[in-house]
Amino acid sequence: MTQGFLDPMGDVLLKLGEYLDISDELFEKATTNYKDVSNWLASIDSELYELSPDVYVQGSFRLGTIIKPMTTDGEYDIDLVCNLSLTKDQITQTQLKNRIGNRLKKRPDLAKILTESRRCWTLDFPGQFHMDVLPAIPNPERPPTGIQLTDTDLRNWQKSNPRAYADWFYARMAQASIQKRSKLAAILQLTIENVPEWKVRTPLQRIVQVLKRHRDIHFSNIPENKPASIVITTLAAMAYEDQTDLTVAFADVIPKMSMLVEKRNEKWWIQNPVDPEENFADKWNDHPERKIAFDRWIQKVTTDLIDLPTQLPMRESMARLAGVMGQETIRKVAASLGLDNKGSTSSFTTPLRPSWIPQNEDISHVLPPKWPVSLCYKVSVEASVHPSRGGKFLARLRDALVPRQHYVKFTAITDTPGSFFIEWQVVNTGHEARGAKKLRGDFYPGEAQNGSLRWEPTQYVGIHWVEAFVIQDGVCVARSGPVAVPIGGPEKGANQFRSVAR
Repeated sequence: MTQGFLDPMGDVLLKLGEYLDISDELFEKATTNYKDVSNWLASIDSELYELSPDVYVQGSFRLGTIIKPMTTDGEYDIDLVCNLSLTKDQITQTQLKNRIGNRLKKRPDLAKILTESRRCWTLDFPGQFHMDVLPAIPNPERPPTGIQLTDTDLRNWQKSNPRAYADWFYARMAQASIQKRSKLAAILQLTIENVPEWKVRTPLQRIVQVLKRHRDIHFSNIPENKPASIVITTLAAMAYEDQTDLTVAFADVIPKMSMLVEKRNEKWWIQNPVDPEENFADKWNDHPERKIAFDRWIQKVTTDLIDLPTQLPMRESMARLAGVMGQETIRKVAASLGLDNKGSTSSFTTPLRPSWIPQNEDISHVLPPKWPVSLCYKVSVEASVHPSRGGKFLARLRDALVPRQHYVKFTAITDTPGSFFIEWQVVNTGHEARGAKKLRGDFYPGEAQNGSLRWEPTQYVGIHWVEAFVIQDGVCVARSGPVAVPIGGPEKGANQFRSVAR
């Protein structure tokens, strides 16, 4: 097993994956919308109903490897399959596509955001995501989950098996997923069955997310050579051995990826793990420069994300990361870890100014960490809103106004082994807290085992924050980064959370 990142680069990699991920709020919006579209296509009054429509999500959204768009006006891409019980003898590609398109056009709100593309129908939800609906029929050669897809540029039906591929992908990380879900279940006092897979991310999923963003930037000027996501995902999953430590997994997986590309009869070959006849590297044989570009890119990833971070000072490592992962991305990662925008580790022992706090806001009341800081482990915070301390759940804490006269429950989740305790920094801002002389900024013990739980009342309008610090043997070994707590007036905030809770 190879050596992982030197501290605190492990936390940088973890936060990078978290920043690239889709937010819980947008995930739920996307889920609600695709279920709505699915219900419309398959409802009993649908002209498709007698064809037993099987509508499901596929691709990176299903695999948990979706990443944030490169630009602020970019949108997430979500793929739906609409599989009808027909055979090629009963319908043509054009007829199949039109039947599904006609059903979508019958609902005015969907018709307004509907456009046609080569293989699918696209529903555009502006500023959030677009949803591709792929018409399909079963593939009798690959029962029970194989499908055949339409493509207006190609004569033959295109074969796919997204359900079987997703099952294979999740099987590659089964133990890591169970471990993470078990840990979260214990902290939240739930059974593991009540913790959905999408609530955790394994090292394999984080590796794919980081690789896809590095690829997007690396190939921005030569997009024709950019390796497909299915190539990256498949090779990473093949190389992954259920490691539970992200940094070790990353350093183990990357060097193996190029070695897993086969040469069969003088042709490059990456076998679809659920269809031995499909070669994901097929286009490399027509364009050999793409294979060369892939190998050079993997070496660049190794240099950028494995070798240099273990050799350079933190400041230089962060500067190099900004060049290969995006300036804005690394700036936000650095801010969440208490680093300055140049990656200076001196910021670990100085007061932290979150990116959402205006520069003219006085935060001189915020105390620096009172322990030596050596970040070896990870800690994140789950937060939820309640009408009273210990009261019923209303909603998860989000970047929206929280009502006054409520409580927020903070739960720390960490991979720190052995004996440790957690302290919480609570910071208020704004004129109300300042006028009441309740700006705070100090550290407070938590409740429950190891202090992993903290309740805080919502009293003063303003954008406040809470951060968890894991202390082991007198040293801060993990910190969560600040969790924003925006508090508004009782009317607007309470109504908002009541609507979410319904």
